[in-house]
Amino acid sequence: MVFNRIPRVLLSAVLFAAAVTSQPADTKTSIAVLNMKAAAGITDSESDLLSDRLRIELFNTRVYNVMEREQMQTVLKEQGFQQSGACTDEGCMIEIGQLLGVRQLVTGSIGKLGKMYMVNLRSVDIQTGKILGVVSEDIKGDIEEVVERLNVIARRLAFKEPDPAVRQEQTRPVETVDEKPAEPARPADPGLFKCDNKIYLEYLELGTWVPNLKMTPKEFADLSNEVSDDLLDALNECFDDIVGMVTRAQLAAHPSCDPVIIRVNILNYNKKPSGSSQFAGTVDLELEFYENRSAATPAFKVKMSETGARHWGDYEPFENAMTEVGEEIADNLDDHDYIRKLQRRLR
Repeated sequence: MVFNRIPRVLLSAVLFAAAVTSQPADTKTSIAVLNMKAAAGITDSESDLLSDRLRIELFNTRVYNVMEREQMQTVLKEQGFQQSGACTDEGCMIEIGQLLGVRQLVTGSIGKLGKMYMVNLRSVDIQTGKILGVVSEDIKGDIEEVVERLNVIARRLAFKEPDPAVRQEQTRPVETVDEKPAEPARPADPGLFKCDNKIYLEYLELGTWVPNLKMTPKEFADLSNEVSDDLLDALNECFDDIVGMVTRAQLAAHPSCDPVIIRVNILNYNKKPSGSSQFAGTVDLELEFYENRSAATPAFKVKMSETGARHWGDYEPFENAMTEVGEEIADNLDDHDYIRKLQRRLR
């Protein structure tokens, strides 16, 4: 590996660091993804395209702020660095990560052996030099199978998830739909609820709403938390961050609390095979708006039907379908007259 510097690199680095530190605080981790090294059986153009898709899938995990490839190349060029060869050792990764002003850097390779593609990736913490995650995937089939598998690889890097095949072996299915669902992990002591919002999303307890999902009680609770959080984020995009989360127990413990309540009524859910032993989940639901806690019928409701990105198992296909619901809420819910009037009234 050879790096060439020019004298103005110090000034560029200082200016770039100042620009980064002046930005508003963000809970997401800033990350840059170096193009995967093209090994045997892979062209540079294929590696470029797969690396770009990996960036998108990492962004879609909602864990990372991902630096775009063009921006990354521009910064390195402006700061006088030219990289020859793959960046594989930690020293190189730390140096590039510091120049880019990111907290983590991902690098790796992709190659083909016979009919199998081999993807090897690792992420490094730029401040500590510690390897945070290593993912190795062996994928049989065509290169299209690699593209479809990149969302799994991204989740494994982001959430330190095991291979789905291993996860499936370790997960005990729920034997019957009559088993008592797990208590949601999110709800806190009702006494801690302050009722300081004018509008609330009612927490979804999916163990009782979607009995055809075959998962462990813990997975039901985890999925309830993730889906409720995603819907809350989407509603806050629509209502400018004035929506809170509430459980029925919390409302029952506070009879004087009388906000507008949003409930999600799941009408139907099904999943269909969608290649590579994966499934695409489709959820049909109604989003219901109640003007107060005593209202017997909603003042407004809107139906939605969304299909998510395909995935293995039960958990992710449903979660992906609900992610699409959240995006529809964030992008198009305020097209309705009732929602626009409600936005004005609650401001």
